[in-house]
Amino acid sequence: MEKADLTLNESWAALGKDPAHVRSALLAIEDTEQRVSMAEMLLDGAKKIARRLQGELHPDKNSGNPIIEARYMLVGKAIRSLEIHTEAMRSKYEQSKS
Repeated sequence: MEKADLTLNESWAALGKDPAHVRSALLAIEDTEQRVSMAEMLLDGAKKIARRLQGELHPDKNSGNPIIEARYMLVGKAIRSLEIHTEAMRSKYEQSKS
């Protein structure tokens, strides 16, 4: 399985969300299947946020600004990392069922 570039905390923080709030929401769910489903729903929401941010931060709109370009790249890494973490969570859950 692919390794994520960012931790979950770094990923959520890059999207402007409080990682502690996300973690507490997930840990409040005792059922593992529901927890995985919630993580997938959070990922969908994160993708919407990322698309909006990437539209605002796109290099074509902000040419020559290295800080904004770096932020644009960080948002992309954050989403990919969240996808990897969510896939790993789903895979671990599926393996535990069998």
